[in-house]
Amino acid sequence: MHRDIEKLLRDLIRAHRGLEAEDVGLDARFIEDLGFDSLNVLGLLDALEERLHISVPDRAVLEISTVRDAVRALEAARR
Repeated sequence: MHRDIEKLLRDLIRAHRGLEAEDVGLDARFIEDLGFDSLNVLGLLDALEERLHISVPDRAVLEISTVRDAVRALEAARR
């Protein structure tokens, strides 16, 4: 399941920002590396929560700065 969430997240990031696959690594930082602002990150997470029928706790959302962080938070919320 981890790979499914990772692929979905990376695909959405690429579509939203018009990036190539190699530009969206797990250690890419949303704001510094991918050009998102905090509202973009929240919107992305909201879309994923809705699509996956899960809810990431607010505390976990505040700790997300990289793609890896987001994958971990989404995976944890799925359990």
